[in-house]
Amino acid sequence: MHVNQAVNNGILKTVDYQIEAGSPAVTCETYQRLTQFGYAHDEARRLIANVLQQEMFMMANHGQDFDPTRYGAMLKQLPRLPAL
Repeated sequence: MHVNQAVNNGILKTVDYQIEAGSPAVTCETYQRLTQFGYAHDEARRLIANVLQQEMFMMANHGQDFDPTRYGAMLKQLPRLPAL
C-alpha cells in the first residue's frame, strides 16, 4: 500500500470514528447535514477528511495544538472547502 493511501485510509477511519462516537459532535452534525443535502456517504466523509487534513497540517507545520473551535468552524463551511 502506498504511503499516501495509508494516510488517507487512516484519516477516513478517524472521520468514521468521530461520526460513530459523536465526538466531536460537530463532525456528526456535519455528516448528517451533508447527507441530507444529497451528498453520498463516501463524498461526505471525504469532505470531512479534507477538513481534518487541514487541521492536521496546521498542527504539524505550524506547531499548533488541535483547535476544536477552528476545526468546527471549517466543518461548518462544508461543502465549501475552507482555504488554509
